[in-house]
Amino acid sequence: TATVKPTGQVLVWAGNKPFIVTGAYGEGRVVCILGVPWGDPGPTETGFWEWNDWVDLFREVCWWAMKNPADLTLENTDGMGQ
Repeated sequence: TATVKPTGQVLVWAGNKPFIVTGAYGEGRVVCILGVPWGDPGPTETGFWEWNDWVDLFREVCWWAMKNPADLTLENTDGMGQ
């Protein structure tokens, strides 16, 4: 179980446990995703990794952490994806 610092904010709960927590570090932003794709969801549950909006939520959280995605520079160093 994670303990959220007073300066942290829980964005998403999984039952009574924090699942996505945000905060600040220096001049930056921090996101902590506390879920792992292990186990077997119950018969009436959906694993977060199978949720239709998971990719969108993950993207939005990453963009929030970057503050300004236009400032992001990516460099392909392994030759993949070209």
